[in-house]
Amino acid sequence: NMPRDYFEQLSKKIWYGHLRALNSLFEMKESPDLVLSSPCDNWITFIKAHNYSGLMNEMMAELPKKSPTLARMFTSKDCVLAINVFGYGQQELANEADINGRYWPSMEQYIVAKSNELMNDPLFSKEALVQYFKKCPKSYLNLC
Repeated sequence: NMPRDYFEQLSKKIWYGHLRALNSLFEMKESPDLVLSSPCDNWITFIKAHNYSGLMNEMMAELPKKSPTLARMFTSKDCVLAINVFGYGQQELANEADINGRYWPSMEQYIVAKSNELMNDPLFSKEALVQYFKKCPKSYLNLC
């Protein structure tokens, strides 16, 4: 019952891990409140049975003292489950094939839908945006 963004922004490997953990908890009839860490400590996931005001502050207090390089927050469509993922370490930068095949076409659609004025703005030219995309981690551009 997670939103489409959850499946688009996270890899299958990550959300399968979440599903396995949730399955285990449901089998034991436990509340789905847990913290998952990847073996290399480069991913930390908080899964909570509900979303409420102040939840993010609680999670941030439990994170390691180093700053995450990626953060994704998701709430199930029925607001019963909150899954928040934090990543650490070097993020892979976007490559030419990704930029031209996926990110630029998506951004171009957005620019055209928003306003033709943006199409004449040098900051939104294909060349400027491609240069910007080259400096962005793939995980950031997956939001496009």
